[in-house]
Amino acid sequence: MDKYGLIGNPLKHSLSPFIHGCIYEGLGIDAEYSLYPIEEDLGGNLLRLHDEGIKGINVTVPYKEAVIPFLYDIDPVALYMGAVNTLTYTKDGYIGQNTDIIGLSEEFQDIGVSLEGKDILIIGAGGAARAAAFMAIGKDPGSVTIINRNRKKAEKIRNDMKKYLGESRDTKDIPITVLGLEDTDKLEKSGYIAIQCTSVGLSPDYDSVIIKDPDLYKKLSVGLDVIYSPKTTLFMQLCRANGVPAYNGLKMLLYQAVAAFKIWTGRDVPKDLTDSIYNRLYSMQTRNVVLIGFMGSGKTSVGKELAKALDYDFVDTDSLIEAEEGRSISRIFEENGEEYFRDLEEALAKRLSLETDRERHMVLSVGGGLVLRENNRKYLKKTGLVIYLKASADTIRERLKADKNRPLLAKDKDKRIDELLSKREAVYEMAGDIVIDTDDMSVEEVVLKGERRV
Repeated sequence: MDKYGLIGNPLKHSLSPFIHGCIYEGLGIDAEYSLYPIEEDLGGNLLRLHDEGIKGINVTVPYKEAVIPFLYDIDPVALYMGAVNTLTYTKDGYIGQNTDIIGLSEEFQDIGVSLEGKDILIIGAGGAARAAAFMAIGKDPGSVTIINRNRKKAEKIRNDMKKYLGESRDTKDIPITVLGLEDTDKLEKSGYIAIQCTSVGLSPDYDSVIIKDPDLYKKLSVGLDVIYSPKTTLFMQLCRANGVPAYNGLKMLLYQAVAAFKIWTGRDVPKDLTDSIYNRLYSMQTRNVVLIGFMGSGKTSVGKELAKALDYDFVDTDSLIEAEEGRSISRIFEENGEEYFRDLEEALAKRLSLETDRERHMVLSVGGGLVLRENNRKYLKKTGLVIYLKASADTIRERLKADKNRPLLAKDKDKRIDELLSKREAVYEMAGDIVIDTDDMSVEEVVLKGERRV
């Protein structure tokens, strides 16, 4: 059995074993792919893996540059880049290459975007930015601009690019510009293809973006974020808010792995298998969303809009119970009492938790009291990502001042809101995976914040 693997630190959330395992399974190959976390002594560990006969190794942070001195040989492009992510076994040592270039190139091809003659904007100056820069100049772009907080790092990439261009091809007139983050107003053109290469916005840093200036996004024609978790970053949302199509880096991750596999084995991965693996990856990252919170916290209005944004079904537990009982919640309370209604809720929560493997995903809005039962909290955790939409008593009073269809608020509404909220707030906090404070936020703002967490 041939053995392959990934070195870096940390590694526990890597999708590489899954991707390569799917390739081996799909092609009927007897091989295994393992994680090799390395905290120190990179050279010694690399020698150990070579002695163990590991046929191919992927390299991730923080070793894409540090690994180079320990290689037997290195691909010229990877040498100019100064970053390696794929090692191939020879009896004398490992040969280093970089398949991030291939992965990014394949993603652009897959989404139908040509870089030839286009103005490319690269945000960042780390390993991913290097891959993007060298990929871009291989596509004969009209220009390349690198934006980074540390201009010296960006200038180092520019110098390496110019050296590569000067020594490897006749065409030397691709303009390469370096700007600081504060210099976005110096972008004089429009229609830039932007590649976001920093880790800003990476889960769980959902609400961050490296450049907030809205004028930047008006100058773009396409945005691609190399981050793939969360599926929708704030960078992508800002692009789309300005009518700019935006994509994440999940396909880049897949295609760089496919390229590494071909380097190691000489075998192609059929398109139908690649597509199947991508669909499985996407499904793995796609979760149901459960919205909890007090009455008036916005679960229904936010839930409906979030479902539209995610292309999910919207499901409301109160509406389901009313449909199944053939009567309103108020009538159920009046005719059978609250405990009977809570039993209906629990039966429904259990049933929905058993449907989480369905192909169609949902945004589930649950009644304000459903989470009070411990069993229900377990069912909701199994169903999906639980988001607590938090609202203050004053906000709830304002939102519910004209609402007369709440059985638990039928008498002395303001006092009951205070009483119930004081009893439930700690339970909501405990039950939620994520808390979004909806005070002073519009429905649209809550939806955008929620979408970045899914």
